[in-house]
Amino acid sequence: SLEELETQVRRRSIGRTIAEICMDLGISPASCDGAFWHELFLAITNFGGSFHQFHEVQTHRRKAFPKERDKRPDTWTWQIWDKPKDAVRQMLGFLLGEPNVPAPSG
Repeated sequence: SLEELETQVRRRSIGRTIAEICMDLGISPASCDGAFWHELFLAITNFGGSFHQFHEVQTHRRKAFPKERDKRPDTWTWQIWDKPKDAVRQMLGFLLGEPNVPAPSG
């Protein structure tokens, strides 16, 4: 529930909360503009988060991902593992935090 999430966030450091949000959204250095990632890194480490733990969770998820992907091969058309920044740009048109991102049309 929302109340449980609020209680959980109040007990944790801001850095840990930011790291968990990044992990849940799949945000990694490969998907971000360098300056933006640097600011996230500083926010995580300067406000009580553990970059080591963040990296460990990402490594675990990266190893588990192929098993999940192989269960549904028809749903995965993007090959982001070879050149992540190029793939993210192809999918989104920009990297997260990149300056001068065009406004969505429509």
